[in-house]
Amino acid sequence: MKKEIILTVVVFLVAASGGFLLGRKFPVHNYQPWRGGLLYDTTTGGVCSPLKTNQEAASANQNDPSVNPLEELLKARTDKTNTDPYPPCN
Repeated sequence: MKKEIILTVVVFLVAASGGFLLGRKFPVHNYQPWRGGLLYDTTTGGVCSPLKTNQEAASANQNDPSVNPLEELLKARTDKTNTDPYPPCN
């Protein structure tokens, strides 16, 4: 009987700690309405656009295939003028 109780407590602790760690890694996002039809994510503190999808953002940022992708990545990290100020909400 004592073995079953210890096993039950261990399983409960493993499940509870796993759920806690998953909640920390993938938090629930809470979106609040913000100015101009944008949404404010209270979890990350960021502002996003609910009207854009990830596919639209990816197609808008599609590069010319003749350009070296590594150069474009380095350019995008240093050049902050062509970044979208309001990314799509995930």
